[in-house]
Amino acid sequence: KGGVGKTSMVINLAVTLSRQGQRVLIMDCDLGLSNVDVLLGVQPRYNLTHALKGERELREIIVEGPEGISVLPAPFGNQEITNLSAEERLSLLARLEELEEEYDIILLDTGAGISSNVLFFNMAANHIVVVMTPEPTSVTDAYALIKVLNTRHSEETFHLLVNEVRNDAEGLSYYRKLTQVTQSFLNVSIRYL
Repeated sequence: KGGVGKTSMVINLAVTLSRQGQRVLIMDCDLGLSNVDVLLGVQPRYNLTHALKGERELREIIVEGPEGISVLPAPFGNQEITNLSAEERLSLLARLEELEEEYDIILLDTGAGISSNVLFFNMAANHIVVVMTPEPTSVTDAYALIKVLNTRHSEETFHLLVNEVRNDAEGLSYYRKLTQVTQSFLNVSIRYL
């Protein structure tokens, strides 16, 4: 769901990993409503639109952010790439794989919802972290994402981060509520972060 803190979590994780000596790249996968660059205070000259059009290589659009983090920026307010074709997605993924040797960790910051782009980037990830808050619509949206990825794309393992809770006990309580529902209706494993 929008506003649960996905991007903030990705940025904080990137900073932590970078401080531990990891080479980290954040790819802003919120195509059309990106904001990683804004939150990090970087002003990219190019973005994923330029790479998808063949005007630039991915390496050429990467910008350096604070704490040694690299950022692969997406455009903001550009509806043109909000619904990538299957061919464009696979091409982008192949080009991203070319960068794997340059980075220890690549974090994909997806948009909200269950659009085809969001689902694709989740399926491309080695680990899927679902971020939710105690807000009822956030809980139902988290369940919807897990359900679609499981039933339509056979994803079985997820990590859950409950944001905006007062303490760990409250976070665990929401984790248990979500896992009770998923255990009843889905064949998934959800790990608490």
